[in-house]
Amino acid sequence: MDREIYDEDHEAFRDVVKEFIKRYATNEKREQWDADGEIDRATMLAAGEAGIIGLSVPEEFGGAGMLQDYRFRAIVLEETIQSGNGSLAGAFGIQDDLAVPYLVHMGTDAQKQKWLPKMATGEVLGALAMTEPGAGSDLRGIKTTAKKVDGGYLVNGAKTFISSGKTADVVVTFVKTGEGNRPDAFSLVLIEDGMEGFDHGKKLNKVGFHGWDTAELSFTDVFVPEENLIGGVEGKGFIQLMMNLPLERLSIGVAAAAAGEAALKWTLDYTLSRDAFGSRSRTSRTPGSRWPTWRPRST
Repeated sequence: MDREIYDEDHEAFRDVVKEFIKRYATNEKREQWDADGEIDRATMLAAGEAGIIGLSVPEEFGGAGMLQDYRFRAIVLEETIQSGNGSLAGAFGIQDDLAVPYLVHMGTDAQKQKWLPKMATGEVLGALAMTEPGAGSDLRGIKTTAKKVDGGYLVNGAKTFISSGKTADVVVTFVKTGEGNRPDAFSLVLIEDGMEGFDHGKKLNKVGFHGWDTAELSFTDVFVPEENLIGGVEGKGFIQLMMNLPLERLSIGVAAAAAGEAALKWTLDYTLSRDAFGSRSRTSRTPGSRWPTWRPRST
């Protein structure tokens, strides 16, 4: 990333993130996360205490109040990714880019009061549940329903590939509250850990990010009270997703750029220091020099 976009406050925050990684993301910890398939809660609490999650949570709810400056989140992504902590970056990203924004931007006052303070500290972890076994990119094809009953909704259905789904305390869940597949047939509800009929399911094996949990979720007659309807308005779920998902895409772009930079750096460090066949690598060069132009060997 172009460091010219950052000012002194950003770089001071970068030092905080680096110190956190040094203390809490040791090789031993990463190995344990990979073995467990999840980031331990103590690490998330430490991140909350250090002020590197919950960045967009307003100060009145205990957050950093950095809603208008995504550069602070970009720094967290850069430093976690470039230190080889992709799983940690993912866990932080689910909290700050997927779960928290729905409450910050669209939650009712009561929802903000209940959830944001503890999400800023890491006491409450969130997740976003959209994808289903038969509906991925076509979200209007979901089958999970929320039937209106006295005082709330009964939710039935299943979700899959849910990042942080096993460890989440509250899940922003995309459900059908109407007929057909018009945008106003869908809503977002908060489903809480411990609600009867809510099963976090099993962790899924993945190609990468082994230390960051991904799970299947199932809902069987889960009663969700009316006050857990995001924004208190039914039929706005599809629009709410469309408004917030670009932030997730931005985080993916920042993470990809950081990963590319890290891969290049690690490759250069290796090739410029590697000894082979009794001598330094033929691609070695002095700092500031141009890479050698390849030419065929003379015969």
